[in-house]
Amino acid sequence: MREGDAKSRVSLSHRLARWLLGLRADDVSPQRLHRMRIALLDFLGCVHGASRLPETDTVRPLVRPGPFQVPGQTQSMDLASACIAWGMTGALLQWHDGYGRGGNHPSSSVLPVLLAQSQNWPTVLMPALVGYEVANRLAALTHPAQSLHGSAPTSSMGAMGAAAALARWQALDEHTTAAALGLAGFAAPIAAFEGLRARGSAVPLHSGLASRAGLEAVQLACAGFDASATLLEGHAGPGLLTVLGASADALAELDPSDWRCETLDQVYLKPFPGCRHVHPAVEAALGLRARLPGNALAWQRIEVSTYDLAVSFGAMPRPQAELYDCLMSLPWCVASALLRGAPDAQVVSTGRDDTELWSLGKRIVVRRDAAHQQHYPKRLGATLAVVDDRGVRHEQLAELHYADAAQTYSPAGPFGPVLDESGVIAKFVSLTSDTLTPSRQQALIEGILEAQPSLESHATTGAPAR
Repeated sequence: MREGDAKSRVSLSHRLARWLLGLRADDVSPQRLHRMRIALLDFLGCVHGASRLPETDTVRPLVRPGPFQVPGQTQSMDLASACIAWGMTGALLQWHDGYGRGGNHPSSSVLPVLLAQSQNWPTVLMPALVGYEVANRLAALTHPAQSLHGSAPTSSMGAMGAAAALARWQALDEHTTAAALGLAGFAAPIAAFEGLRARGSAVPLHSGLASRAGLEAVQLACAGFDASATLLEGHAGPGLLTVLGASADALAELDPSDWRCETLDQVYLKPFPGCRHVHPAVEAALGLRARLPGNALAWQRIEVSTYDLAVSFGAMPRPQAELYDCLMSLPWCVASALLRGAPDAQVVSTGRDDTELWSLGKRIVVRRDAAHQQHYPKRLGATLAVVDDRGVRHEQLAELHYADAAQTYSPAGPFGPVLDESGVIAKFVSLTSDTLTPSRQQALIEGILEAQPSLESHATTGAPAR
């Protein structure tokens, strides 16, 4: 039997299960292990940074009583509710990580199912790694087709990443893990992209709902249920990955046995809040602000040219000025950058009541640019063109290479801040300054960044976080 034939007879979910259960810490480079530590620290900061915002109440209609505590929530809840709450809170500031080659945000869908139950960092490290890798690899298979066809990969692929992480954390057997991955694919939230474009008030829940789907897939698999061994790749008909845009050739070439968590090389952290599709335009605004004196409110015209997905976020927020609505709005974020500089938590907080910001944002025109669209998704680009108060035209181009490996933890933007390790730590300290004491901040920084992978497993879910 040829090697390819043998591989095709073993379902993708079983091959994924075999890989994620068998991966050893010494299979992963020290640099990638450390990038995972950095991602854990960054996500925890994002959760605490958003935990006092009124929008965290979004999760309350879904909360069921239980023993689990979530930052920012006054009542304890059951594990499924905690997964939703952790995911929603971590994504609320739009400051969480992403994987450029998959168009997904792994942290807010993969990590909640772990952090809701434990913050024992040595035991969380390897499950988080395999969860990221599964979510990122499957998202990459469907990118950019999945997003362009109307589904958010953070949710669809995140459910399988969450199931993978939990299966590793519980040390399940291969059969049960494979069943869990198939069930996660069967129950994965599609998260129609139109909801993100419309910036609906429930949209911040989509990461947490994916994490809950991963949890429930594991629970069903442990109870003896399954969906289909070939649900991901398909057999009698197209599988989930094909439906979401994966090519037959890419599926045929997929070989998890060779994976060494390479996708961690391209997981980026955000140096400032906001949807990644507004970041190129914000970078251009920062560049133009640095070289043009005077008040942007006096400019005669402001126009942003960018790629299609970014254009879809070209409307100003609704009058309610919900946080997610603002941070997904390209003109609102550009106006904020032009008037107030690089966005941060303080700017985000005060900007929703900033009448000058709203006045400027309403004047910003957003247009499609064929050249920027041609380079998407390899490069995310925007050109900001303004006519100043003297009638002189100025242009600023900015491009971000999200899909490229970098020495730092954030894309090398031309004008905005870039995060190295000290920058990530500073971001964490800033985001947690209102919720954690300095000693607790330092203990978490040291505990996470010095954690060594542990083989300890957890055979059941249901105990509150330690």
